[in-house]
Amino acid sequence: MTVLFLAIRNSCQDIRTDELVERGKTSAWMLQSFMLVHIFTSAHHQCTGAVSALSAADFRLQIEAQFQLFRLQIEAQFQLFRLQIEAQFQLFRLQIEAQFQLFRLQIKDGRE
Repeated sequence: MTVLFLAIRNSCQDIRTDELVERGKTSAWMLQSFMLVHIFTSAHHQCTGAVSALSAADFRLQIEAQFQLFRLQIEAQFQLFRLQIEAQFQLFRLQIEAQFQLFRLQIKDGRE
């Protein structure tokens, strides 16, 4: 930026006043254009960086969500397995109790 200003100032030496004014306007317009391009380029790079950061965060959240889903599926499978074992055990216990009751009734009928 300083180099551009010095180049403008050096080019304006030894020139008539009206010509100096015209070159000053042109130089000011060039400086403004340069500044606008610089600002837009800087903003574009910042936005690109922000989008990249969001993409990385989004990717991290997706992986985290997939891991949580996987963990919940494993927990659900474990709970289902536990309930199936408990149900089988209860069924087995009830069958044994029924067999025992049947056996008692058969013994009772045999005595009478």
